[in-house]
Amino acid sequence: MTNIPPQPQYSPIELAVIHALDTTSIALRGQNAKDKVWTRRIKEELDQAGQTLRPTPYITCTNFLYDVTWMTLNQSNRITDIGMVLECEWGMDRKGMFRVMYDFDKLLFARADTRVMVFQAHSAVCAQTLTEMQSLIRGFSKTKPGDRYLFACWNRTPAPNNRAFDYQLFVAP
Repeated sequence: MTNIPPQPQYSPIELAVIHALDTTSIALRGQNAKDKVWTRRIKEELDQAGQTLRPTPYITCTNFLYDVTWMTLNQSNRITDIGMVLECEWGMDRKGMFRVMYDFDKLLFARADTRVMVFQAHSAVCAQTLTEMQSLIRGFSKTKPGDRYLFACWNRTPAPNNRAFDYQLFVAP
């Protein structure tokens, strides 16, 4: 009998991020929108999602170390918690994939409940990139058991009107 580990459950933060990304993809699918439009819309959807999380809504900060950060502040406006950090990179060519990995490297040292990497690739490159990212997580000396990473790969392989994000959750062993 093989021992198959259970799949981790998505946290409320991860579900809120997935909902925001899916809402964005439904709104922009088939419009041939530029990368900047996608990024702006994702940030807007995440801002709304972060404000509605309970029991503690998050303040969304964009382009503060990461493309998106969900944080909680105390009454003195000092950071008390980081719920989520997200990096978003759309490049698909060789230079673009370098930028994807560069942005991912920033997530390795983030201390947040969930780290999110949004990128696009064709199916085979997406799978290869996920494998490489997971290997980097395992090899990073500061990785702690239970560190959570949500990967959202905009799969460019299907026809334009059938494209969607492929999600994978990785929890560090």
